[in-house]
Amino acid sequence: MKIIQISDLHIKKTPNTLLYGIDPRNGFELTLKSILNSKIDFDSFFLTGDISDDGSIESYEYVLSFLEKFNKNIYFINGNHDSKKNLISVFSKSKYFAPLNELILENWLFIGLDSCLEAKDSGFLSDTEIQRFEKIINKHKEKNFNIGVVVHHHPILVGTPLIDDCPIVNASKWIDYIKKNYQIKLIITGHVHNHYSIEIGEIAKLETGFSSFSLFKKGGSNEN
Repeated sequence: MKIIQISDLHIKKTPNTLLYGIDPRNGFELTLKSILNSKIDFDSFFLTGDISDDGSIESYEYVLSFLEKFNKNIYFINGNHDSKKNLISVFSKSKYFAPLNELILENWLFIGLDSCLEAKDSGFLSDTEIQRFEKIINKHKEKNFNIGVVVHHHPILVGTPLIDDCPIVNASKWIDYIKKNYQIKLIITGHVHNHYSIEIGEIAKLETGFSSFSLFKKGGSNEN
């Protein structure tokens, strides 16, 4: 099983619109070109949020038009810059796209969580999301799946002040739960605009995805 994660595209409604002096569409297209040129064999995509920068219908239609060409399954979650309503409205038109809620791939169970609060950069896991998460785990408890959690915001600090200002603000009890559940092997996030690999307890590991739009310097306190 091979999955390609694409995160934090920050696509704008209008082509050639710059964000911090960068064209997000160009970065996205270069990322896809790199995947094609690598000729890597993979099974599916995970889109881990901030697919759009402005939540526009046009930005999601643009992303769909490119990713459909791969003829691969594409599982997505929303980020804090996304319009969840518009995201689902557009992506539901394609047979390749599906929201990542509860997904079994081989011996893995992936659970997608919504950590986003309207008009907030930081993340929050509601009681409803936590209860849904635990219910899914209990439902599959006897099957001994490896469990991966897919969520936009990072639940632990990564050591970069710029992004550590806006993690999941109420993650401490959830992290304690993860440390005690040895089936949970992986937490996949976006949001941090760089790759970090950090152990959580004895078994689990945080893996964060690069941004196709722009990398935030590790340890940095601004976007440059």
